[in-house]
Amino acid sequence: MSSLLQKILIALARRGVQTPIDQVLGNVYRALIQYHEKYPSVFVHAADILLAEVEGGATELRDVPQRLGTLCVMLDRLHRQEELDVWADDDVVLVTP
Repeated sequence: MSSLLQKILIALARRGVQTPIDQVLGNVYRALIQYHEKYPSVFVHAADILLAEVEGGATELRDVPQRLGTLCVMLDRLHRQEELDVWADDDVVLVTP
């Protein structure tokens, strides 16, 4: 988690944003740990998307916990739907939303 946090801080620094060591940074670190534990199968992908958003300026540090949660939930749902679709294709079962 600390390496991802470092990458986020580096991305912010490249944009000219100096990050204070405060509660916001602590919240980000706790969110990284929480979502990594809760969504291990999609966390790496969500982290890549999040890092790109931070690098591009679309996401600020204070928004990281909420945005990471949104990305993890979205990717987890997509992943589960893909698994259901594959299972349905294999067993010729009609899946309706």
